[in-house]
Amino acid sequence: ERDRLRHQDSMDAAEALRFSDPASAAWGGRLPASRVGIRATVRRDHVFDDAYEALAVRARDLKARVQVTFVNEAGHEEAGIDGGGVFKEFLDACAKAAFTRDDLFDATDPDGALYPRATASSSRSQHLKHIEFCGRVVSKALYERVLIEPRFAEFFLNKALGKSNYFDDLKTLDRALYANLVKLKRLDAADVDALGLTFAIAPITAGAAAAADNTTPHAAYPQDYSDVELVPGGRDVRVTAANRRRYVQLVAHHRLNVEPAAASAAFLRGLRAAIPARWLRIFDPRELQTLVSGDERPIDLDDWMRHTHYAGGFHPSQPYVRAFWDVVRGFDDATRAKLLRFVTSCSRPPLLGFARLRPLICIHKVPRSTDRLPTAGTCMNLLKLPEYDSAEMLRDRLLYAINEAHGFELS
Repeated sequence: ERDRLRHQDSMDAAEALRFSDPASAAWGGRLPASRVGIRATVRRDHVFDDAYEALAVRARDLKARVQVTFVNEAGHEEAGIDGGGVFKEFLDACAKAAFTRDDLFDATDPDGALYPRATASSSRSQHLKHIEFCGRVVSKALYERVLIEPRFAEFFLNKALGKSNYFDDLKTLDRALYANLVKLKRLDAADVDALGLTFAIAPITAGAAAAADNTTPHAAYPQDYSDVELVPGGRDVRVTAANRRRYVQLVAHHRLNVEPAAASAAFLRGLRAAIPARWLRIFDPRELQTLVSGDERPIDLDDWMRHTHYAGGFHPSQPYVRAFWDVVRGFDDATRAKLLRFVTSCSRPPLLGFARLRPLICIHKVPRSTDRLPTAGTCMNLLKLPEYDSAEMLRDRLLYAINEAHGFELS
């Protein structure tokens, strides 16, 4: 019960954060002329580069409005006018482009949570700028109340919030390493000596599997990289039964706090671009993750139905409307998420339920047509649904629309 109340308090705090800023477009506030922001032209096949230009180079005030025009793969501007929906898709596409780059982020095994990839010193400056930009993407998404998909490793969220990690947090980075270090603490003295460990470990940039397994003798590491000494003269200090507990703590501290320090600081600078540090301190890592990506729970279809409006002649009691919801109920979770994204530009439901979506989703009746597909006005969370002759045709047309939808054009 205490966890539930804390979760509710955190969500209320997140809402207060946005409500406190009169320039917030989502609250209907008017943006002063100086806060109108910039217009960004984003090529579909160069989302990361164009988003970096817009949010990292040109947007000094990240709270200002960014108005987006997409350019399709053929080089033509898409006809959609950005009243909010295009920008939501831009943030979603930007997050996908940024957090799926192999040169920026690694994923933990087996849950796939993200954390910044270590990089060689020769490319460190640009790497950290890109990491800071990723923090700005998350900051802008939080500020605009747009849920995005990346899920971060808990140890990294700790660092991004300016907190320290401890030994047990190593489980959220490398479970195998954590298990090996726990085993090391329990080995007989002779077995510890037989490992031949010293107070030096290979930097994670070595990129070899051995570099992630610190119970392997350091002589097995690639010789192209200098080992990092955990204590002065650590290469010559043997790990024994007497000092192994210190070794275990130092390895964990290095992996969790020292190595990611620069990347975490860069990400935090970006994260604070639109969200003040005093607000971020309210949340623990799991609460921050919920604010960024929403809950892992499936979409609550009954809640969605209760908070949907109808227009153009539709009414919730009509057989056709009931048939629509029967079709949606037959979808799996992934397909429902696609439908939600088709209508709102975001595949995740609002944190506190569909009642908090602004505006509420509306289903608008389109005159009977067998060759017209469903379309959406994502700025208004509006689904324009033609009347079809059968539930089977309704299902087929709806699936085709949500699976093949690309870009914003005139319907």
